[in-house]
Amino acid sequence: MQINLENIKIEEELKQNIARKISDKLALLVNILILVMLLSTIKAYAVLTNEQYNQITNGEMFYKNIDGKYSKTLALNTNVSMNITGIINRVKVKQTFKNPDNYWTEGTYLFPLPENAAVDGLKMIIGQSIIIGEIKEKIEAKKIYKQAKKEGKKATLVEQNRPNLFTANVANIPPLGEITIEIDYQQKVSYDNEEFAVTFPMVAAQKFLQTKPDDTLKNRANKNLIQAVENKNNLVQRPVDIDVSLKAGFEINNIISPYHKINTKSIDKETVKIYLENTIQANRDFKLTWKAKKNNDIQAKVYTQNVNGRDFGLLMITPPNELYKSQDTQNREVIFIIDSSGSMQGTSINQATLALEMAINRLKKGDKFNIIDFDTNYNPMFKTAQPVNHLTSVLAKKFIDNIKADGGTQALEPIKYALESLNKDSNEYLRQVIFITDGQLGNEQAIFKTVKSNLKSSKMFTIAIGSAPNSFFMKKLAKFGKGTFAHIGNQKEVTKQMNVFFRKIENPSITDINIDGIGLEVSDLYYGESVYYSFEAKQIPNKLILKGKNFSGVFEKELILLNAGLASGIDKLWAKESIDKLMNAYYIEYDSSKKDIIKSYVTSIGLSHGLVTNFTSLIAVDKTPSNIQKQINKTKQVQTKIPKGWKLYDANIPQTATNSELLLLIGGLLVLLGVMLYKLEESTNEEV
Repeated sequence: MQINLENIKIEEELKQNIARKISDKLALLVNILILVMLLSTIKAYAVLTNEQYNQITNGEMFYKNIDGKYSKTLALNTNVSMNITGIINRVKVKQTFKNPDNYWTEGTYLFPLPENAAVDGLKMIIGQSIIIGEIKEKIEAKKIYKQAKKEGKKATLVEQNRPNLFTANVANIPPLGEITIEIDYQQKVSYDNEEFAVTFPMVAAQKFLQTKPDDTLKNRANKNLIQAVENKNNLVQRPVDIDVSLKAGFEINNIISPYHKINTKSIDKETVKIYLENTIQANRDFKLTWKAKKNNDIQAKVYTQNVNGRDFGLLMITPPNELYKSQDTQNREVIFIIDSSGSMQGTSINQATLALEMAINRLKKGDKFNIIDFDTNYNPMFKTAQPVNHLTSVLAKKFIDNIKADGGTQALEPIKYALESLNKDSNEYLRQVIFITDGQLGNEQAIFKTVKSNLKSSKMFTIAIGSAPNSFFMKKLAKFGKGTFAHIGNQKEVTKQMNVFFRKIENPSITDINIDGIGLEVSDLYYGESVYYSFEAKQIPNKLILKGKNFSGVFEKELILLNAGLASGIDKLWAKESIDKLMNAYYIEYDSSKKDIIKSYVTSIGLSHGLVTNFTSLIAVDKTPSNIQKQINKTKQVQTKIPKGWKLYDANIPQTATNSELLLLIGGLLVLLGVMLYKLEESTNEEV
């Protein structure tokens, strides 16, 4: 039922919502205080179970002991070398580890990479041995690894857990031995708002996973998580060095690293070397941006590559922003979903609420809006979107002021609510759902399916918050939602990034894009974006016809492709993008036979192009046995850094994922406390 704003009950309802939420928070605070007192008698720890090892933070080595449990030590140092040619970034990540024990051991190396990274190379250096990986089907690779481990041979296995998270298992590491791991990957440089950018993630922050009432996970693919364990009494050092060689292919303008200090050395107008001013800590993602000189016409550029008789191309088309501008913009119905879970504590919630306030203030007369605040539960400000006026703006300010970060990250239901809470006249508005979060959740596939099936006429946009957001989830969700993505890395960026974001969502997109000459599936474009796709063709054409729709109707443009540049690695980018499209279908497909067909296509592409996928892995085995006694023993656990801006805790107990044995102990103590309180109340009543 739609609320009548002329009736003051809307304000009463809002006050009740706020009061109920404050009451819930107070109750939660009391429970937390009780829990902290109980935990003071328990030694905090963070030992991985067999199912926990593949969901960890930044580059780490976990040593497996004879009981099947893990303790960990981290990289001594990390070196990253980027070689950017045009719009292809070739990256080598080198990390050196040391086995701190006098025993042979098995290790598991976990590392985040950009969500569009195509991993195609692995080199393990253990003592004098150099082990180079080859691609195999995942099941076969795992069998080879297990057999090599059993025979005492040095071996490594690299698997993909998620598009931005990989695992390398290492068998038979020698006592006190140093291990150098080299991972090779390539990615396509991103382009947005006339700006090129590459990112190197250094923290894969933990995600909240939903559980059933019996405390088992709803999705078996989601394993238990371990929280970062750095505390105030033991601040660990995790140094990283990064160098970049940038050959842009055009005159470079305005090179910036927004989160780290850099030095640059110009080789010529189109080439520059970039270095970190100082070694940095692995507690936030590294980002590098640059621009080209502006042009008022549509710009088109194509790079080509021939591999074994097959022609591959990489096309970039940049429309001028005038194509997007409209004199009369449509009224909007905007639904804001804001994450106030525990992972948003610290600077993240400040950035999120500031961005939300800016968005509310930007709405104009004739627009409608609603706000949905969520953590473990969700709380909509209104039942459905309401008109922008003085009263609703004041109420929104009060609502935002009462948002506090705690609890779990259960986003599925609030997203459903946002997509389904329609007014009778919603179809007369440009309906936009804006999701503001760090994306640290575990049920991505369920959310993708929900958005795909419930989107209808809405568009869904995502704003990633914090120093280490789950950018894979956020970008993919925006794709499924036919919207666009923005990232706010620190509070100083809020105004700049939100202004860019507003320009996108307030201007009509270019839709129904078609490119004659090559068969490309092109997404809708928003202000400042560009067509940026790889393709395979029997022959690269000399010209293309770009067709589409914008505010003025249908437009058509002939593009002459002169001076095509040669580049390597386009075949792997094409393979990666083809796999991504197939996996999009795989994520939302329910028919098992169709999923098997998609799996076979992904496997075939991964094997033929030498890429790690969900169904293919890199395996390398040293044929000479070195660990004759096959000893695997415990090592000392070392703490990891938490993402910059996150709240630092003394205890090693996570807020949104804990050890099951510890939970049982805590639960027992809470039950005992409850019985004691009940008896106390009972005796008091008897006295009265």
